Order: sequence, then C-alpha cells, then structure tokens
Amino acid sequence: MGKNRLARWVLCVGLLILLYLLLRSGGNAETEPCHQALLSLNMTAVGLVIVDPVFLSEFHRNCHAIPRYPLMTMIAKDSGHTVTRELLKLFRVLPYTENDAEDFIQVQDNRTFRLLPKSIIYHQIGSVKLPANIPQFLEFWHRSREIECKNVLQRDESETNRTYPLEAIEALADIRDIIINYGAYPFLQGGTLL
Repeated sequence: MGKNRLARWVLCVGLLILLYLLLRSGGNAETEPCHQALLSLNMTAVGLVIVDPVFLSEFHRNCHAIPRYPLMTMIAKDSGHTVTRELLKLFRVLPYTENDAEDFIQVQDNRTFRLLPKSIIYHQIGSVKLPANIPQFLEFWHRSREIECKNVLQRDESETNRTYPLEAIEALADIRDIIINYGAYPFLQGGTLL
C-alpha cells in the first residue's frame, strides 16, 4: 500500500511540473512572433521608448501592425544620444527627465508636460523599449497631463512663505500606488493621474 501512495504522489508532482513547464513555454511562444515583428522594422535608435498611443493600441491587438511614421517615442535628456534628421523622419522624439527624489518621470510633449510613474515596466526589444503592460500604460498616458495643483500650499496668517504638506502628499502617493496595484487608475477631476 505504501509503495502505491508514493508512486501516485511522485506521478502527481511530475505531472504538475510538466504542466508548469508547458504553460511557461507556451507564453514565450506567443510573444516571440511579436518581438520578431518589432525587430524586423529595423529601428536602430538606441534608448528610445515607444509611447505612441495609436501604435501601442494597434500593436496590442495585432502585433504585426505596421507603424505609421513618425512614431512617438521618448528618450532621456541626459542619455547622450543625438537626435539626427534620419531619426526625426521615423520618430517624434519627446525628451524626458528623471529625478531620483521623485516617483515619476517628466515627459515634454510640445508645450505640455506629462508625468508617468517610474513603476512602469518596459521590455527591451532590439534597440527600443516597449511597455510590458500596454493597456495599463495607455491608461497612464491618457491621464498623464501635468496640471498645476490648486490650494495645496499651507500658510499660517503670520507666515509669508508657503509650505507644502509633505505628509499628505506622501500619503496620497501611497494610496495611488495601492489603487494601481489593484488594477484601477486614480485620477483627479482635471483628468490627470493622482
């Protein structure tokens, strides 16, 4: 009796491991053609992050979608890469800055500034990066327009200098992160991300 139980247990564990390996390799097999489709476009600009909402939504539905140029991308201001005319034919390059003291990056889109969370994960495909979770990135992008805060400054009657309520700002950032982890997108009345 004991040998039968041990044999069943080993068989069950073996089947579970086999199932896990099959599911894991199946996920990679689905994304590989999409990576190959992007690699075939010959995008040679290093350090670019594709942020074009139209292309990303089409790519999410059909990874063999051909992009319409110029493709909106962003690149770090301090990356050291020069933007050439050939690059501008293929890409609309938006510079961004990243500050270690902040939990967002600031992207300059013409006269508008956009704030994107640093927590966004990107996949490196060839020489460009693509958001790992495209629907989530598109929600962030649509709510990323920077708006000036109203009435956020505290001031006593006796003080002439205004001070920021840092504890409240940090608490709101923590609440924002919790809400995002549950798949929701907190935004202010003006439409920007909290």
